[in-house]
Amino acid sequence: MKCKFSPVRWGFIGLLGLGLTSCRNASSVPAAPTQRPPTPVRSVLAQERDVPLYLEALGHLRASEEVQIVPQVSGEIVAVHFKQGSVVQKGELLFSLDDRLYAAAVEKAKAEVTKAHSQLKIDEAQYDRSKPLVPESYISSQEFELRAARVEQSRAHVQLAQSQLDAALVNLEHCSLRAPITGLAGKYELDAGNVVAAGSGKTLLSLKKLDPLYVDFSISENQFPQLQQHFDAQKGTKVVLQSLSEPSRTAEGSLRFLSNAIDPSTGNLQLRAEVPNPSRTLWPGESVSVQLILKTLKKAVLLPETCVKLGQQGHYLFVIKPDRTVELRSVQKGQKQGELIAITRGVSAGEEVVSQGQMMLAPGASIVVLPKQ
Repeated sequence: MKCKFSPVRWGFIGLLGLGLTSCRNASSVPAAPTQRPPTPVRSVLAQERDVPLYLEALGHLRASEEVQIVPQVSGEIVAVHFKQGSVVQKGELLFSLDDRLYAAAVEKAKAEVTKAHSQLKIDEAQYDRSKPLVPESYISSQEFELRAARVEQSRAHVQLAQSQLDAALVNLEHCSLRAPITGLAGKYELDAGNVVAAGSGKTLLSLKKLDPLYVDFSISENQFPQLQQHFDAQKGTKVVLQSLSEPSRTAEGSLRFLSNAIDPSTGNLQLRAEVPNPSRTLWPGESVSVQLILKTLKKAVLLPETCVKLGQQGHYLFVIKPDRTVELRSVQKGQKQGELIAITRGVSAGEEVVSQGQMMLAPGASIVVLPKQ
Protein backbone atom coordinates (compact mmCIF):
# COMPACT_ATOMS: atom_id res chain seq x y z
CA MET A 1 0.00 0.00 0.00
CA LYS A 2 1.46 3.37 -0.95
CA CYS A 3 1.51 6.33 1.43
CA LYS A 4 0.26 9.57 0.11
CA PHE A 5 1.21 13.03 1.47
CA SER A 6 -1.04 15.98 1.24
CA PRO A 7 0.21 19.34 -0.08
CA VAL A 8 0.11 20.70 3.49
CA ARG A 9 2.59 18.01 4.68
CA TRP A 10 4.96 18.69 1.82
CA GLY A 11 4.97 22.38 2.67
CA PHE A 12 5.76 21.69 6.30
CA ILE A 13 8.69 19.43 5.41
CA GLY A 14 10.12 22.09 3.12
CA LEU A 15 10.01 24.76 5.76
CA LEU A 16 11.72 22.41 8.23
CA GLY A 17 14.57 21.71 5.82
CA LEU A 18 15.06 25.42 5.11
CA GLY A 19 15.30 26.12 8.84
CA LEU A 20 17.96 23.45 9.37
CA THR A 21 19.99 24.81 6.49
CA SER A 22 19.91 28.32 7.95
CA CYS A 23 21.08 27.08 11.38
CA ARG A 24 23.97 25.17 9.78
CA ASN A 25 25.14 28.24 7.87
CA ALA A 26 24.97 30.49 10.94
CA SER A 27 27.13 28.13 13.03
CA SER A 28 29.87 28.04 10.39
CA VAL A 29 30.59 31.82 10.64
CA PRO A 30 33.72 32.43 12.91
CA ALA A 31 33.33 34.70 16.00
CA ALA A 32 35.28 37.98 16.12
CA PRO A 33 38.45 37.68 18.33
CA THR A 34 38.24 39.13 21.85
CA GLN A 35 41.02 41.71 22.57
CA ARG A 36 42.92 41.08 25.89
CA PRO A 37 42.71 44.06 28.26
CA PRO A 38 45.97 45.81 29.26
CA THR A 39 47.82 44.17 32.15
CA PRO A 40 48.18 46.36 35.26
CA VAL A 41 51.81 46.73 36.37
CA ARG A 42 54.00 49.00 38.45
CA SER A 43 57.14 50.57 37.05
CA VAL A 44 60.33 52.43 37.94
CA LEU A 45 62.86 54.47 36.01
CA ALA A 46 66.40 53.11 35.74
CA GLN A 47 68.72 55.30 37.83
CA GLU A 48 72.29 56.32 37.11
CA ARG A 49 74.89 57.08 39.75
CA ASP A 50 78.43 56.28 40.88
CA VAL A 51 78.65 53.10 42.99
CA PRO A 52 81.48 51.10 44.58
CA LEU A 53 82.98 47.89 43.25
CA TYR A 54 83.62 45.71 46.28
CA LEU A 55 84.51 42.32 47.69
CA GLU A 56 82.13 41.00 50.34
CA ALA A 57 82.99 38.85 53.34
CA LEU A 58 81.86 37.90 56.82
CA GLY A 59 83.96 39.38 59.60
CA HIS A 60 84.26 39.41 63.38
CA LEU A 61 85.08 42.43 65.52
CA ARG A 62 87.78 42.36 68.17
CA ALA A 63 89.35 44.89 70.50
CA SER A 64 92.33 46.77 69.10
CA GLU A 65 94.09 46.21 72.43
CA GLU A 66 93.32 43.56 75.04
CA VAL A 67 95.17 43.02 78.31
CA GLN A 68 94.75 40.29 80.91
CA ILE A 69 95.55 41.58 84.40
CA VAL A 70 97.39 38.85 86.35
CA PRO A 71 99.25 39.10 89.67
CA GLN A 72 103.03 39.26 89.47
CA VAL A 73 103.54 38.89 93.21
CA SER A 74 101.75 36.78 95.79
CA GLY A 75 99.53 38.23 98.45
CA GLU A 76 96.05 39.03 99.69
CA ILE A 77 93.78 41.35 97.73
CA VAL A 78 93.02 44.17 100.17
CA ALA A 79 91.02 46.48 97.86
CA VAL A 80 89.32 46.66 94.44
CA HIS A 81 89.28 50.23 93.08
CA PHE A 82 87.09 50.06 89.95
CA LYS A 83 83.56 49.18 88.90
CA GLN A 84 82.96 46.23 86.66
CA GLY A 85 82.02 47.31 83.14
CA SER A 86 83.43 50.81 83.56
CA VAL A 87 86.00 52.56 81.40
CA VAL A 88 89.34 52.82 83.20
CA GLN A 89 92.16 55.13 82.22
CA LYS A 90 95.76 54.14 81.64
CA GLY A 91 97.60 54.13 84.99
CA GLU A 92 94.41 53.93 87.07
CA LEU A 93 94.68 51.77 90.20
CA LEU A 94 92.66 48.55 89.89
CA PHE A 95 93.70 46.21 92.73
CA SER A 96 95.78 46.61 95.89
CA LEU A 97 97.59 43.66 97.42
CA ASP A 98 98.91 43.42 100.97
CA ASP A 99 102.33 45.08 100.61
CA ARG A 100 103.71 44.88 104.16
CA LEU A 101 106.21 42.10 103.47
CA TYR A 102 107.34 43.80 100.27
CA ALA A 103 107.74 47.17 102.00
CA ALA A 104 109.89 45.47 104.64
CA ALA A 105 111.98 43.85 101.93
CA VAL A 106 112.58 47.30 100.42
CA GLU A 107 113.80 48.67 103.76
CA LYS A 108 116.12 45.69 104.19
CA ALA A 109 117.51 46.19 100.70
CA LYS A 110 118.10 49.86 101.38
CA ALA A 111 120.08 48.92 104.50
CA GLU A 112 122.18 46.50 102.50
CA VAL A 113 122.95 49.23 99.98
CA THR A 114 124.05 51.57 102.76
CA LYS A 115 126.22 48.85 104.30
CA ALA A 116 127.82 48.05 100.96
CA HIS A 117 128.63 51.72 100.32
CA SER A 118 130.20 52.03 103.77
CA GLN A 119 132.41 48.99 103.24
CA LEU A 120 133.44 50.37 99.85
CA LYS A 121 134.56 53.64 101.45
CA ILE A 122 136.65 51.74 104.01
CA ASP A 123 138.31 49.58 101.38
CA GLU A 124 138.97 52.56 99.09
CA ALA A 125 140.58 54.48 101.96
CA GLN A 126 142.86 51.58 102.82
CA TYR A 127 143.82 51.22 99.20
CA ASP A 128 144.62 54.94 98.86
CA ARG A 129 146.81 54.88 102.00
CA SER A 130 148.71 51.85 100.69
CA LYS A 131 149.82 53.47 97.44
CA PRO A 132 152.76 55.54 98.79
CA LEU A 133 153.88 52.70 101.08
CA VAL A 134 154.65 50.23 98.32
CA PRO A 135 157.72 52.02 96.87
CA GLU A 136 159.19 52.27 100.40
CA SER A 137 158.52 48.58 100.98
CA TYR A 138 156.44 49.31 104.06
CA ILE A 139 153.88 46.84 102.71
CA SER A 140 154.39 44.01 100.30
CA SER A 141 153.13 44.04 96.76
CA GLN A 142 150.95 41.09 97.64
CA GLU A 143 149.21 43.06 100.39
CA PHE A 144 148.67 46.03 98.07
CA GLU A 145 147.11 43.83 95.42
CA LEU A 146 144.85 42.27 98.04
CA ARG A 147 143.61 45.70 99.09
CA ALA A 148 142.96 46.62 95.45
CA ALA A 149 140.96 43.41 95.06
CA ARG A 150 138.91 44.27 98.15
CA VAL A 151 137.92 47.59 96.55
CA GLU A 152 136.67 45.80 93.46
CA GLN A 153 134.84 43.29 95.63
CA SER A 154 133.14 46.07 97.59
CA ARG A 155 132.08 47.80 94.39
CA ALA A 156 130.50 44.54 93.25
CA HIS A 157 128.71 44.26 96.59
CA VAL A 158 127.30 47.77 96.07
CA GLN A 159 125.97 46.78 92.65
CA LEU A 160 124.47 43.58 94.07
CA ALA A 161 122.78 45.44 96.93
CA GLN A 162 121.44 48.05 94.53
CA SER A 163 120.01 45.42 92.20
CA GLN A 164 118.34 43.70 95.17
CA LEU A 165 116.82 47.04 96.17
CA ASP A 166 115.57 47.59 92.63
CA ALA A 167 113.94 44.15 92.63
CA ALA A 168 112.32 44.81 96.00
CA LEU A 169 110.95 48.13 94.73
CA VAL A 170 109.49 46.39 91.65
CA ASN A 171 107.80 43.79 93.84
CA LEU A 172 106.37 46.54 96.02
CA GLU A 173 105.11 48.37 92.94
CA HIS A 174 103.44 45.15 91.74
CA CYS A 175 101.28 45.19 94.85
CA SER A 176 99.39 48.02 93.16
CA LEU A 177 97.90 46.63 89.94
CA ARG A 178 97.26 49.50 87.49
CA ALA A 179 95.64 49.66 84.06
CA PRO A 180 98.31 49.45 81.32
CA ILE A 181 95.82 50.79 78.73
CA THR A 182 92.66 52.86 78.61
CA GLY A 183 89.85 50.40 78.07
CA LEU A 184 86.59 48.82 79.16
CA ALA A 185 86.89 46.69 82.26
CA GLY A 186 85.25 43.30 82.37
CA LYS A 187 84.18 41.53 85.53
CA TYR A 188 86.75 40.83 88.22
CA GLU A 189 87.25 37.18 89.01
CA LEU A 190 88.31 37.52 92.68
CA ASP A 191 87.02 39.78 95.42
CA ALA A 192 88.96 41.49 98.18
CA GLY A 193 90.15 39.01 100.79
CA ASN A 194 91.27 36.35 98.35
CA VAL A 195 94.92 35.39 98.16
CA VAL A 196 96.61 35.33 94.76
CA ALA A 197 99.85 33.66 93.76
CA ALA A 198 102.46 34.93 91.33
CA GLY A 199 102.87 32.72 88.28
CA SER A 200 99.57 30.91 88.82
CA GLY A 201 98.16 32.25 85.54
CA LYS A 202 94.98 33.39 87.31
CA THR A 203 93.42 36.34 85.48
CA LEU A 204 91.97 39.00 87.77
CA LEU A 205 90.51 41.20 85.02
CA SER A 206 90.36 41.68 81.27
CA LEU A 207 90.67 45.15 79.70
CA LYS A 208 89.59 45.83 76.11
CA LYS A 209 90.16 48.96 74.05
CA LEU A 210 86.99 49.60 72.00
CA ASP A 211 88.10 52.61 69.94
CA PRO A 212 89.26 51.78 67.40
CA LEU A 213 88.17 48.20 66.80
CA TYR A 214 89.69 45.59 64.51
CA VAL A 215 87.61 43.48 62.12
CA ASP A 216 89.14 40.19 61.02
CA PHE A 217 87.90 38.57 57.81
CA SER A 218 89.18 36.59 54.84
CA ILE A 219 88.90 36.48 51.05
CA SER A 220 89.53 33.59 48.68
CA GLU A 221 92.70 33.28 46.67
CA ASN A 222 90.60 33.85 43.54
CA GLN A 223 89.67 37.30 44.83
CA PHE A 224 93.22 38.16 45.86
CA PRO A 225 94.35 39.47 42.42
CA GLN A 226 91.54 42.06 42.53
CA LEU A 227 92.70 43.22 45.95
CA GLN A 228 96.32 43.39 44.85
CA GLN A 229 95.32 45.62 41.95
CA HIS A 230 93.56 48.17 44.14
CA PHE A 231 95.25 47.92 47.57
CA ASP A 232 96.85 51.16 48.79
CA ALA A 233 99.22 50.47 51.66
CA GLN A 234 99.68 54.18 52.40
CA LYS A 235 96.08 55.41 52.38
CA GLY A 236 94.48 52.10 53.26
CA THR A 237 91.70 50.48 51.27
CA LYS A 238 88.25 51.52 52.49
CA VAL A 239 85.98 49.00 54.20
CA VAL A 240 82.29 49.37 55.10
CA LEU A 241 80.80 47.31 57.93
CA GLN A 242 77.18 46.41 58.61
CA SER A 243 75.95 44.69 61.74
CA LEU A 244 74.26 41.36 61.06
CA SER A 245 72.00 41.71 64.09
CA GLU A 246 70.99 45.31 63.32
CA PRO A 247 71.65 46.34 59.69
CA SER A 248 71.10 50.01 60.48
CA ARG A 249 74.38 50.02 62.43
CA THR A 250 77.17 50.68 59.97
CA ALA A 251 80.74 51.95 60.16
CA GLU A 252 83.65 52.71 57.85
CA GLY A 253 87.33 51.94 58.28
CA SER A 254 90.51 51.08 56.43
CA LEU A 255 92.28 47.84 55.58
CA ARG A 256 95.53 47.74 57.56
CA PHE A 257 96.87 44.22 57.36
CA LEU A 258 97.22 41.38 54.87
CA SER A 259 98.53 38.02 56.00
CA ASN A 260 101.91 37.12 54.53
CA ALA A 261 100.59 33.82 53.13
CA ILE A 262 97.41 32.20 51.84
CA ASP A 263 96.25 29.35 54.07
CA PRO A 264 96.69 26.20 51.91
CA SER A 265 94.10 24.28 53.95
CA THR A 266 91.30 26.78 53.18
CA GLY A 267 92.58 28.74 50.19
CA ASN A 268 91.81 31.98 52.05
CA LEU A 269 93.84 35.07 52.87
CA GLN A 270 93.36 36.62 56.32
CA LEU A 271 92.79 40.38 56.43
CA ARG A 272 92.36 42.94 59.19
CA ALA A 273 90.78 46.40 59.03
CA GLU A 274 90.73 49.18 61.62
CA VAL A 275 87.39 50.86 62.36
CA PRO A 276 86.86 53.99 64.49
CA ASN A 277 84.26 53.37 67.22
CA PRO A 278 84.03 56.55 69.34
CA SER A 279 80.37 56.02 70.28
CA ARG A 280 80.94 52.31 71.07
CA THR A 281 78.03 51.20 68.90
CA LEU A 282 80.04 48.18 67.74
CA TRP A 283 81.21 45.50 70.17
CA PRO A 284 84.07 42.96 70.25
CA GLY A 285 82.98 39.49 69.16
CA GLU A 286 80.15 40.82 67.00
CA SER A 287 79.63 39.38 63.50
CA VAL A 288 79.49 41.91 60.68
CA SER A 289 79.16 42.01 56.92
CA VAL A 290 82.29 43.52 55.36
CA GLN A 291 82.50 45.31 52.02
CA LEU A 292 86.07 45.88 50.87
CA ILE A 293 85.84 48.83 48.46
CA LEU A 294 88.13 48.37 45.45
CA LYS A 295 87.13 51.32 43.25
CA THR A 296 84.20 53.51 42.14
CA LEU A 297 82.14 52.55 39.09
CA LYS A 298 81.07 55.71 37.25
CA LYS A 299 77.49 56.14 35.95
CA ALA A 300 76.23 52.69 36.88
CA VAL A 301 72.61 51.81 36.00
CA LEU A 302 70.56 50.79 39.04
CA LEU A 303 67.15 49.17 39.49
CA PRO A 304 65.22 47.47 42.30
CA GLU A 305 66.03 43.77 42.37
CA THR A 306 62.31 42.96 41.87
CA CYS A 307 62.62 44.18 38.27
CA VAL A 308 64.95 41.35 37.30
CA LYS A 309 63.71 37.78 36.82
CA LEU A 310 65.54 34.54 36.05
CA GLY A 311 64.54 32.48 33.02
CA GLN A 312 65.98 29.61 30.99
CA GLN A 313 68.13 32.03 29.00
CA GLY A 314 69.36 33.92 32.04
CA HIS A 315 68.21 37.14 33.70
CA TYR A 316 65.63 39.31 31.98
CA LEU A 317 63.24 42.21 32.55
CA PHE A 318 60.45 44.06 30.75
CA VAL A 319 61.06 47.56 29.37
CA ILE A 320 57.96 49.71 28.79
CA LYS A 321 57.92 51.28 25.32
CA PRO A 322 56.27 54.63 24.47
CA ASP A 323 53.20 52.83 22.99
CA ARG A 324 52.61 51.22 26.42
CA THR A 325 53.63 47.77 25.33
CA VAL A 326 56.53 45.85 26.82
CA GLU A 327 59.78 44.56 25.40
CA LEU A 328 61.59 41.62 26.95
CA ARG A 329 65.32 42.32 27.43
CA SER A 330 68.13 40.00 28.52
CA VAL A 331 70.29 41.74 31.13
CA GLN A 332 73.43 41.15 33.11
CA LYS A 333 73.30 41.73 36.85
CA GLY A 334 76.06 43.43 38.81
CA GLN A 335 76.50 43.81 42.56
CA LYS A 336 73.83 44.84 45.05
CA GLN A 337 73.96 48.49 46.03
CA GLY A 338 71.81 48.79 49.13
CA GLU A 339 68.21 48.05 48.12
CA LEU A 340 69.09 48.35 44.41
CA ILE A 341 71.14 46.23 42.03
CA ALA A 342 73.52 47.32 39.30
CA ILE A 343 72.66 46.34 35.70
CA THR A 344 75.84 46.13 33.64
CA ARG A 345 74.17 45.31 30.29
CA GLY A 346 70.71 45.53 28.72
CA VAL A 347 69.17 48.73 30.12
CA SER A 348 69.99 52.42 29.87
CA ALA A 349 69.46 55.09 32.51
CA GLY A 350 66.05 56.72 32.27
CA GLU A 351 64.25 53.75 30.70
CA GLU A 352 60.99 52.70 32.34
CA VAL A 353 61.03 49.12 33.61
CA VAL A 354 58.29 46.90 35.05
CA SER A 355 58.86 46.35 38.77
CA GLN A 356 55.69 44.39 39.65
CA GLY A 357 53.30 42.28 37.59
CA GLN A 358 55.74 40.45 35.30
CA MET A 359 54.02 37.06 35.70
CA MET A 360 51.14 38.05 33.40
CA LEU A 361 53.32 39.63 30.71
CA ALA A 362 54.63 38.46 27.36
CA PRO A 363 56.68 40.35 24.78
CA GLY A 364 54.48 42.97 23.06
CA ALA A 365 51.73 42.82 25.71
CA SER A 366 49.79 46.01 26.43
CA ILE A 367 50.08 47.37 29.95
CA VAL A 368 48.64 50.04 32.17
CA VAL A 369 50.93 51.49 34.83
CA LEU A 370 49.38 51.73 38.25
CA PRO A 371 50.06 54.79 40.36
CA LYS A 372 52.91 54.60 42.84
CA GLN A 373 52.04 53.23 46.24
